[in-house]
Amino acid sequence: MRILFVDDHQLVREALTYYLKAGDDSIEVVQAGSLDEVFRQRHELDFEIVLLDYRLPGLAGDAAVTAACQRFPETPVIVLSGAVTQDEARSALTHGAAGVISKEIEGRRLMATIKEIIAGGVDIFGMCAPPSLQSRAARLEGAASAKLSRREAQVARLLVEGLSNKEIANVLGIADITVRLHLRRMFRKLGARSRTDAVRIILTSDGDSSGDRP
Repeated sequence: MRILFVDDHQLVREALTYYLKAGDDSIEVVQAGSLDEVFRQRHELDFEIVLLDYRLPGLAGDAAVTAACQRFPETPVIVLSGAVTQDEARSALTHGAAGVISKEIEGRRLMATIKEIIAGGVDIFGMCAPPSLQSRAARLEGAASAKLSRREAQVARLLVEGLSNKEIANVLGIADITVRLHLRRMFRKLGARSRTDAVRIILTSDGDSSGDRP
């Protein structure tokens, strides 16, 4: 696996590179301090993953996410930042990021979380949804949506809060495969193409009608 890691803090790059490569000689990490540096180097290598700090010198934020996605259209771009807010994380996802990971994540879990994002799992890891998002998502429970069953609405709320499939399963006391089935039905009912798309639809719904029975 070849990873492009873009972060302006060398110590951060070196520390996380150590964890990324720990115990796996097949992982190669190419480091850069900015997107401008990446574009100047004109890498000929193909990357399986791009890890991108949200706050970079020069091109930064959503503009950096968009530029990285355009430069590497076939490669998942994952925002890795310690300063990004929940709203910024949502914005990064809408601009093409495959996921957002807090730099506070334990090093040993970093690679597993990256793989989970690529596999279609958790979109946002390591950040709690603010009360405003929690309350909007919670409206889906009970009689919040005519499209979703009560259980699907519960899964939807936890999805908005950034939980992975496994974490949703633990909270609801159900199997991982059951979570995947609920998500599949929820996506179909909402007309969502992905987890990110489902979150966008959920957060913009008015939630004013009664729900189905489980």
